Amino acid sequence: MTFGGMACIYAAIVSDVMMSIMMALVSTFLFYLWVWFNAVNLSETCWKTLSSHRVLVAASLLFMSEVYDFGVINIVFRLMAVNLLLAIGSPYFGAISSGVGTLVLYKMACDFVLTVDKGGFYWCSLWGVLTVISSYVWIWLFYDGYDEKQKKRVMGTHWQDKILAIFLCVSAGGMERAGFGGPGTVGTPIVYLLPFVTMWFTLETKMLNHIQSGTPFHPSWYCEGDLQEYSKNDWVNMTFSVGTVLNTIVLTTYAYYAISTAVGSSSLGLGTENTFKFMLIHGMVFIFHSGLWMIFASSGVPAMGNRPMFRLFPPELPPAIRCRPHNCIPVHKVDLATGAFCMFFGVFFCDDGANLTQNKMLKIAVGLGWAYSVFAKVRLHIQDYGYIPSTPHTSTYIQDVKKKGE
Repeated sequence: MTFGGMACIYAAIVSDVMMSIMMALVSTFLFYLWVWFNAVNLSETCWKTLSSHRVLVAASLLFMSEVYDFGVINIVFRLMAVNLLLAIGSPYFGAISSGVGTLVLYKMACDFVLTVDKGGFYWCSLWGVLTVISSYVWIWLFYDGYDEKQKKRVMGTHWQDKILAIFLCVSAGGMERAGFGGPGTVGTPIVYLLPFVTMWFTLETKMLNHIQSGTPFHPSWYCEGDLQEYSKNDWVNMTFSVGTVLNTIVLTTYAYYAISTAVGSSSLGLGTENTFKFMLIHGMVFIFHSGLWMIFASSGVPAMGNRPMFRLFPPELPPAIRCRPHNCIPVHKVDLATGAFCMFFGVFFCDDGANLTQNKMLKIAVGLGWAYSVFAKVRLHIQDYGYIPSTPHTSTYIQDVKKKGE
């Protein structure tokens, strides 16, 4: 299904022919729906019928690509044929192949958009919209079936999804306006990695809540015993850990570096005359520093999973000065909202130094934002000094081993 969705996006991006999108939809997405509805029957007859259908569809797709030649859409047909044929031998091989195929199409779409004027900005904006749509669809599908605590967590995730979507848009827009949005610039990794990792992180966050699984990256989920600290499946723990680290640490740090390179670190100073650059870099610093502060005060550096092999790297470090996680969230949300507003307003509404009144007013507003951010954090650390979670921060695997030993 994911491969089919990416195939349709790829066809829409690289081809201006509506028929290409329809062909990608029919040959991938709709066929996966058919497989989904029929693969639940594990009888030998059903398996043979499904295998025969896979061979027939794969042969048809290869005939279309190798004989008729549909240009840029050929890669979709070929990848889909490989997925189907591998799935006959093992559904796991088919799933791995479709995952690899999805990344191939995503990479090819990124290659294409970077050759188009403002393509990176439009690409990241598209994925921002898709992130928000996926969030609303999730709520529409599952919200009524959740208990009250799940509803609260998923609505918090829904708010986070919208902030990340704005961040996607303004990061690419800021790099484009600064002249660093094309291929071979510091903005290129943002176009390639930020949309994909954002979608990965947001979907898996909602999935963890859906299966009633905690995560050490969200201490508020487990600190009072609502959920376990880790999922029972360490591969789920690992994939979410990697996605979280990439999204909230690695790519946020790189975005800060890229924006600093594009507009100059001197734009942080009150003496800068370019309002756009001033607002863009201050917005980025609001978001960047708040993520680091959450590590410092709330989550620390947790292990990737439960079992010993998943706890080897990175080394587990507790928060330096721990605060109650539920109290950290409002402060963090204000930082993120302030940063997103600064970046959005800077990219789309600010002048490049021509409007001195605008420059002074926004500098005062940003200064007040920083004053509140610092005050809120200091107040919180004083208030929560000496806080100890009611649920110990210990591997459930180690706890289980101790119980068996007793």
